[in-house]
Amino acid sequence: MRRALLLVALLGIGSLAQAQAPADSAQPPRRSPVYLTLMLDLHGARLISGEIGNGDETTPGMGSLDFAVQSSKLGGLGLGLRSVGGTGAYDYAEVAVLLGSRSFSVDIGGASRTGYNQLTDNLNDTTYRFARVGARSRVNLGNTDFSVTMRGAGYINIPTPEDELLPSNLSGFSLESGLSWSWARYPLTAHLGYRIEQFRVFDVEQRTRSLVLGGGVVLGRRN
Repeated sequence: MRRALLLVALLGIGSLAQAQAPADSAQPPRRSPVYLTLMLDLHGARLISGEIGNGDETTPGMGSLDFAVQSSKLGGLGLGLRSVGGTGAYDYAEVAVLLGSRSFSVDIGGASRTGYNQLTDNLNDTTYRFARVGARSRVNLGNTDFSVTMRGAGYINIPTPEDELLPSNLSGFSLESGLSWSWARYPLTAHLGYRIEQFRVFDVEQRTRSLVLGGGVVLGRRN
C-alpha cells in the first residue's frame, strides 16, 4: 500500500510541475497524437532472495516498443511490449494495453516471468504467467527536450489447474522512474532510469534492482 501511495504521489508531483512550468513566448508546434517508441536498453539486474540466497548478478538486454494514438491531455489508446533476457536465468516479457493520455494512462495486460520452483528448489526454474494492472505517465519538463517517465503495476495470479493442487500464491509489483531526452532535429531518444521489482511464489520472495540505460527512435517525440 505504501508503494502504491508513493507512485500516486510521484505522478501528482510530476503533473503539478508540468502545470507550473513557465509558458514560452512562442507557441510550441502542434504535435501528432500518433507516436511510436522503440528502445533497446542495458538492464543491469541484481536478483535477491532472502530465503534462498542471492541469485546470479546479470546484465540482460531489454527491448521495448510502444505504439499509441494518444494526445497530451485527452484520452487515447496504445499498445506496449517489453522483453527482458540475457546471460542469467532471469527472463521477463509483457504486453500492455494503454488507456488514457500520454500524461497519464492505465496500463492493463499480461506478463510471464521465471521464478522459484518449489519441487526443484531452484530460483529461476519455472515460467509463470500472470496479469498486470497499473499506470504510466510521461511529463515534459517545460518546453525542453527532457521528460520524466514513471510507471508501476501490480501482479495478479491467473489460476491454473496446477494451482488447485499446489497453490503458488503468486503476487508482486514493479515500479520504474526515469529521465528521457529527445533530439529536436532527429527522431532519436535516450533514457536513464531505475526499476525495482518484487515477485513472490510459494512464499519465496525474489527482488530485482535494475539500472536502465539505453536509446532508440521515437516518432511524435513529445506530448
